Amino acid sequence: ALINIMRTTHTSATCEITALTVPTPLNNHRAVSMYTADDARTQNLPYNRRATELLLACGHSINTAEASPSTAAIGAAPPGGICGDAFVGRCHDDEVKDVWERVDFTVEEADPRAEWCDVARKQGGGG
Repeated sequence: ALINIMRTTHTSATCEITALTVPTPLNNHRAVSMYTADDARTQNLPYNRRATELLLACGHSINTAEASPSTAAIGAAPPGGICGDAFVGRCHDDEVKDVWERVDFTVEEADPRAEWCDVARKQGGGG
């Protein structure tokens, strides 16, 4: 899967980064981001149910209509969910303590029932 993402991103101008969570005190200043090919829809890549379920589990909503430039937000969920392969990464980002570092994100944590998803949906949880 990683090789396919690399192939896709090498033929694509950019990748789309969706903020599943932003760092907050409630989530121990952990940010989780999802990286996908920005041209996944135009390349007719298949719908990614697992990635979309993870996105929804963090409290994001997906619209079925395309966002206009005036309503699109940086880090917002792609309309209709995720298509194609997805890579998920986590970092510890605490600006007060001047800390930024990558943190392991395991396969087991890529589960919509994972504890971090529950935290993300809470007020101040970053989702």
